[in-house]
Amino acid sequence: MLKVNNKQLLKLMKPINILFSLFFILTSNTVVVAQCKSFFIGINGDTLNCINYKNKKDGKWINSVAELRGEPGYEEEGLYIEGKKEGLWKKFTLEGDKLAEEYYRWGVKDGPCKYFKGNDEVLIKEESWMALDPARIGEKIRVPDPADPKGRKYIIKTITDDGVALRNGEWKYYDYETKRIIRTEMYYMDSMVVPEVKKEAPIKDKNKPKTTEKPKAVLDFEKSKKGKKNKYVDGS
Repeated sequence: MLKVNNKQLLKLMKPINILFSLFFILTSNTVVVAQCKSFFIGINGDTLNCINYKNKKDGKWINSVAELRGEPGYEEEGLYIEGKKEGLWKKFTLEGDKLAEEYYRWGVKDGPCKYFKGNDEVLIKEESWMALDPARIGEKIRVPDPADPKGRKYIIKTITDDGVALRNGEWKYYDYETKRIIRTEMYYMDSMVVPEVKKEAPIKDKNKPKTTEKPKAVLDFEKSKKGKKNKYVDGS
């Protein structure tokens, strides 16, 4: 009986594992390609920019946007599911510097989104969004009245389309030079929540002489004599 130790077994299995991996990659890619009307293969062998037979974007995509009317161009990469953005999307300048990290659900922003500036990718803004489920079209929801700065009044809003994203949560703005937070905003269901300012109690002056209040009987007597010519004794 032929005896094989662990090292020899691993050596024998290595070509088999490589062949199996190649078969899996080719099979997976073939399945993806079979679902695509048009596509191209990236430098890592990924199937990119697939248009499926429903004429919708599907799978991994790279979008290139050229400069237009003074607005700088950019590239973005992420995932489409049936023509709608899903999950993490990254945006870059045409020189390769990161501009943004945005999360999507049902084709609109959902969750934390970060924005950057400069070659060193300094964080300058953080946003928070909430996507509404397209299945809720026609549903009425109760949201804070934007006309009420204190956020105590509510209005009824109807979900009218399937591309709704509401500002929801904390938004932060950073100074590019110091990288410190310069402003924060809080939103709930697309309405800004204004923090209630607490009134501080007046500071008592210890050096101020105490004043004693006159008894009610004295005040009533003075009131009855007010405006009369006759003098009276006030007790002083």
